Amino acid sequence: MLLLPFLAPASIPNGNVNAQQAQQLAQQLSELRGIHLPEAISPWWPIAPGWWALLILVPLLVLLCAWLFKYFKNRTAIKKQALLVLSAAYKDADGNFLHQTNDVLKRYCKHYEPEIAALSGDQWSRFLNQQGANIFTEEQLSLLAHGIYQKHAQYDKKSLFSNSKLWLEKNDASTIASFRTFQLNENGGKHV
Repeated sequence: MLLLPFLAPASIPNGNVNAQQAQQLAQQLSELRGIHLPEAISPWWPIAPGWWALLILVPLLVLLCAWLFKYFKNRTAIKKQALLVLSAAYKDADGNFLHQTNDVLKRYCKHYEPEIAALSGDQWSRFLNQQGANIFTEEQLSLLAHGIYQKHAQYDKKSLFSNSKLWLEKNDASTIASFRTFQLNENGGKHV
């Protein structure tokens, strides 16, 4: 019987084996159990750490995207509503366009900064001018400040509509939030 050198006991020189030793080796080899394979690994469970991260991150990203969509939709909904009301007032022929325009602008600003409702007259016109970067003409600012108290004010309805629309499109929560700065400037730097 031919034995490989690495199977030969260390006590046997040069791998020469007599019959008795060969029989012992054969018996020892026959007592060895066969190769035992481990249990098959499931392809689905347990999952790797990367899959755990994906299972957590994907729903979080979906929720974040849904929240951002809702946030920006609500943010623009207020502006769209104000523009619709302004357009409806422009198309209305009852002659209250100046009052309705002033009301739309105030309600729009009040949504973002409730204290704006207290502004009237020259303060209101200065606020509109500061926020609108001179969108309104001096005549229109005077009309919005004082013309609403006149019974029959003369003005260019189309020009007032287009400038009011432009003012609404240009301003949002971030620009109207600078109302605090406007108040400080009006009061000579004293906090209100």
